[in-house]
Amino acid sequence: MSTRAQERPAREHYRATEKGKDLFPVLLALMNWGDRWCSGPAGPPARVHHLDCGQDTSAVPACAHCGEPLTIDNTTQLPGPGGRVGPGTRVLGPLIAARQPRSASG
Repeated sequence: MSTRAQERPAREHYRATEKGKDLFPVLLALMNWGDRWCSGPAGPPARVHHLDCGQDTSAVPACAHCGEPLTIDNTTQLPGPGGRVGPGTRVLGPLIAARQPRSASG
């Protein structure tokens, strides 16, 4: 949501909606990727500063249950309650539907 911050020159002030707030972790993940793969020798162009602890930080995707970092090697996708095969899912839908949960040991 945008509100006029000043008239001359015209400047807008952005205040995140609930939808915008939910997108923030995605933006942090993209920022991490860009910092790793596109930053020059001087380093990243911006820092994320955590106001609660006063430290610079980066987003770390972690399991909501155990707190361990999530990686491509320790996760899989399983069918969800709203999953169905249809337009846009004709290839991926059946593959996910056929998957069964697996434990870390196998």
